[in-house]
Amino acid sequence: MTSDLLTRVVAGDTRAWHRFWSEAEATIWPVTGNPRVLGRLAGEIDERRAVVVAVMNRLRDSDFARLRAFVGRAGDRAPRALAAWLVVVTTRVAIDHLRAHERYRDRRLRDGVPRWIEVLPLDDDADGAAPPRLSTEDMVTARSALGFARSTLAGDQLAALEGWLEGRDVDELRATLALRDREAATRLVRSALKRLRDRYADDEVKT
Repeated sequence: MTSDLLTRVVAGDTRAWHRFWSEAEATIWPVTGNPRVLGRLAGEIDERRAVVVAVMNRLRDSDFARLRAFVGRAGDRAPRALAAWLVVVTTRVAIDHLRAHERYRDRRLRDGVPRWIEVLPLDDDADGAAPPRLSTEDMVTARSALGFARSTLAGDQLAALEGWLEGRDVDELRATLALRDREAATRLVRSALKRLRDRYADDEVKT
């Protein structure tokens, strides 16, 4: 991937877009095959293809707004940073795809189980500690907070929180988000939780 290709893509060059798709798919496709990202759907070719198309549509939306913003932030580093960024975008899209899939919707939430959770408390003195792991029971209701998180968080902070709510540990988050170390992953999750706590205080979150 070259800077020239990225520039031509965001300028609306159709041929450049097709070439970009071909090169980007080499990074996107393996992510869709990761069961930690797409669950059992990772074993289904049609579902993986649907995620690829959804990622590319997201990149093309609003006159390449996301891709344009990435190129603007990354500058000369854009070609080198693109793969890691695509992994983050694909992970988000894949999680959205899985969550919306009829086969995987949580029946407990459709059958009258309360959709309330309390924002997790944090120990302000434990800045260096890894975030706690959620139990299976907690994970079901904690996902209901993501709608609120998306209105508050952005970028890697949101991706880290989503991954953590899916049960990934800090090592997995570090690898998925292409972070330099475990501490960076820990800080992202803890800062995301703190922002949610600060926003909702002691109130309960309703979906």
